[in-house]
Amino acid sequence: MIANSETGRKNRCIGWVAVLAMPLLLLGCEGTGFRLPSAVVSTDQSAPGSSTGNATAKPTVGKETGTPAFAQFADVPIPSGASLDLDQMLILGSEEGWIGRLALRSHHRMADMYDFYVREMPNFHWKRITTVRAAISTMTYSRGGRVVTITLRGRTTGGSLIDLTMAPISSNDSSITPKQTN
Repeated sequence: MIANSETGRKNRCIGWVAVLAMPLLLLGCEGTGFRLPSAVVSTDQSAPGSSTGNATAKPTVGKETGTPAFAQFADVPIPSGASLDLDQMLILGSEEGWIGRLALRSHHRMADMYDFYVREMPNFHWKRITTVRAAISTMTYSRGGRVVTITLRGRTTGGSLIDLTMAPISSNDSSITPKQTN
């Protein structure tokens, strides 16, 4: 009987040592380059043209030289200080041919983001199809063989959520592509 209680005590002691040692082992992984994936990728806040945390500053096109995450989206304006919401994104393709959903978070107000996209989309050669300014604003633009719908929503914590949904224009759908007149 005494041997059984000593064995049980040793097993419990070994169990506690294992539980306490596990965090130390995981902390040791930190120096090896192991990183948990981040749900948000931010632009370089110190880059020229970014407005670091100033929600009243006029949004500008970000200069993401230090952030390769935005290099794939050179055909649409990305506001300064924006961050990617990786949990809400689905992107297929690359460069000028990507399609899918680009999800951004911005510290700028939704009204400022609306003005930003109205101002900047033509600079990227997008043609406006329609815009709706409301509590949830929606804008639709076309360029080449693609159409993008931009949805803007205010965040309860301040700033805005921006979704750009890019899709190819169907070759059978003539309602979107402008008719040429001679």
